[in-house]
Amino acid sequence: DGELELRVATPRRNVVVAYHLKLAPEQVRIHAQIEGAANIERMGESFSLASGGHWYGGAVDQAHLWPLEAHEWSADPFLATSNHATPFWITSSGVGIFLDTYDDIAASINQGGDGLFRFAYLGSPAMHYTIFVGKDIAEARDLFAVAAGKPRQRPPDCVFERPVWSTWCQYFSRVS
Repeated sequence: DGELELRVATPRRNVVVAYHLKLAPEQVRIHAQIEGAANIERMGESFSLASGGHWYGGAVDQAHLWPLEAHEWSADPFLATSNHATPFWITSSGVGIFLDTYDDIAASINQGGDGLFRFAYLGSPAMHYTIFVGKDIAEARDLFAVAAGKPRQRPPDCVFERPVWSTWCQYFSRVS
């Protein structure tokens, strides 16, 4: 385990990005903060899609786009939908990227054929995320599952007896 501080100059005078990296076995936690600027619209990162093999994860809008790098996809902002939406992306090479936040974010894959996975925190001068590193995709998924954790307790019975959501909104059929 270790830590690393990194300061990156920007084209704007007196504006830097301060990175704090926390290194742990099989993961790196990144916190970045823009210093010297106000009213930040978005702060983000980009990763080469080719560097990770095949990409999976994120949100399912209308169809499963697998593998992600073979498609263009954008969610700006990234919202929970009637399907599942988790800001976690995973690669066939064993790397996972998790935006552990309830802040407003945006994400895109291969926008305009640029070959990049991008994400941004919206309206914030800071961002944080975790990169999991496994020997393969299954191990990276397991590392994420451990970090995300299990529920602390079982939900109340009424959650199962009278669910608020059902597949009706997706399939529009009679559900009793």
